[in-house]
Amino acid sequence: MVAARKAEKQTIKRHTQHAAHAVKTTIARHYTAYMPAKKHHRVLVWVVFLFVSISIGIQMAYPIDRGLPLASVQGRSMGLATHSQMAEAVVKAFEASKLKLTIGKDKTVEYPLKLAGAEPDTEQMIAKMSDYPFWQRFIPGSLFWQSVQLSIVDVYYANKPLQAFATARSKELTFPSQPARLSVDGGQIKVSDAVEGSTVEAKKIVDAINAADITLGQTTIITIPATREKPINTAKDLEKVRLQAETILAHK
Repeated sequence: MVAARKAEKQTIKRHTQHAAHAVKTTIARHYTAYMPAKKHHRVLVWVVFLFVSISIGIQMAYPIDRGLPLASVQGRSMGLATHSQMAEAVVKAFEASKLKLTIGKDKTVEYPLKLAGAEPDTEQMIAKMSDYPFWQRFIPGSLFWQSVQLSIVDVYYANKPLQAFATARSKELTFPSQPARLSVDGGQIKVSDAVEGSTVEAKKIVDAINAADITLGQTTIITIPATREKPINTAKDLEKVRLQAETILAHK
């Protein structure tokens, strides 16, 4: 009985060794068939294989809720940043964002963006900095394709505060025309330029703000459409009068 069991174990051992040898022979045959003949070429293939394997392994292990390596807010790196750290950076940059509304070169007003009823879509901006689709993780090096440099605010506006802001700014940006004027200063004739009048509708301010891409953490300049009113005269119209005045002043 003992001898039979011993013989059975030896038989199993021989079969196992034979199977292992057969597998080893098969692998060696395929390895020789598919690998380059030259040693340094084989080394190069192994280097590429290891690089690809390690790269994909790292990408698979990269946390789904952390900032991507090249993500940033206003130049501040968000690589591996947590959700709360990214939210803090976005809110801080939003607080520094401003609107500058202009009527050509004649009138400019500047206010914090939040005064216009703006609210940042913080979750949307965080998603941009941390979104790394699963299928892309299988592509070697794709982790460093995700260069999210957040510079434009994802923003929405509360209707009533925006309307109130636009109404107040329309009054600031509406002004009458000013004609050109002659004045004497220290014996010199000076001509002040004429200024066109401006009439701005609150609705056009709302439309212009809604259509603008707001730069995060900086001042965004928006030119507001206005109805312009021509002045009654210009500096050119006063040129003849200026020459006459200079002639009179030239007499002692």
